Amino acid sequence: MVNWTEVTPRFSYAWLHNHKISAMKLNGADRLSVDAWLNYSIETRTMWDNEAPLLILSDHRNSDLITTPYFRQLIPRLMAVRPDLQTYVAFILDQSMGAQNLAATLRVSPSGEQTVMRIFHEDDEAIEWLLSQTS
Repeated sequence: MVNWTEVTPRFSYAWLHNHKISAMKLNGADRLSVDAWLNYSIETRTMWDNEAPLLILSDHRNSDLITTPYFRQLIPRLMAVRPDLQTYVAFILDQSMGAQNLAATLRVSPSGEQTVMRIFHEDDEAIEWLLSQTS
């Protein structure tokens, strides 16, 4: 069972597999939730130990998240925090219009040399891929 910490009604986080994977749910583009996501993401990148890659599970199923200009402008700001940190991000998306919009944005977003992003539709497959990055 996963213990999710709700920061806002549309942003929650949890730690999986003995603190190896940072899991997040961002299900809306309101400024309060996006800012909470950014602050949590920056804090996680800042505090992460360099001995292991940062593994992120970003679940956007059942979401009405749209990539607003405000959200898109925050991505480079986040990527500028510890750009040398090896990071693997597994996005879990459904077939909604918002998810398709997010997938298109991810394909063209600058991610830096040390960040690898993949899109999945099932959490087990995404977690398996993330854990395979540490072996």
